[in-house]
Amino acid sequence: MTKTNKGRYLTIGKVCKQYNLKTYTLRYWEVEVDALKPLYVEGRRFYDEKQVKIIEKLKFLIIEKGLTVKAAGQAVKHNNFKINAHVSTGRIQEELNDVLVSLGTLLNSFSDDVEVPETR
Repeated sequence: MTKTNKGRYLTIGKVCKQYNLKTYTLRYWEVEVDALKPLYVEGRRFYDEKQVKIIEKLKFLIIEKGLTVKAAGQAVKHNNFKINAHVSTGRIQEELNDVLVSLGTLLNSFSDDVEVPETR
């Protein structure tokens, strides 16, 4: 009951090691995300292939995309990843604004050295 082959189960420790998560993080996700329900045997958690895929999606949405646990859980539950585009677009806009500010500063430094001809 330990390998990742189809039909097999992984313990919480192995899943956390595989996805570089802390066990307390995964236990918290279980509380907050309805779709994440491991199998319990004698008080130990075991995750099947479906649960491991959910964990992978949650990690991507929470850690990589910056969603809250609740929002990521809803996206996984409804298999709705359109929210990723919204988050990515927001980050891109922030980065573009930073670039524009930097360009404005750079242009201002050049304008001190360049004479601008008068317009008629």
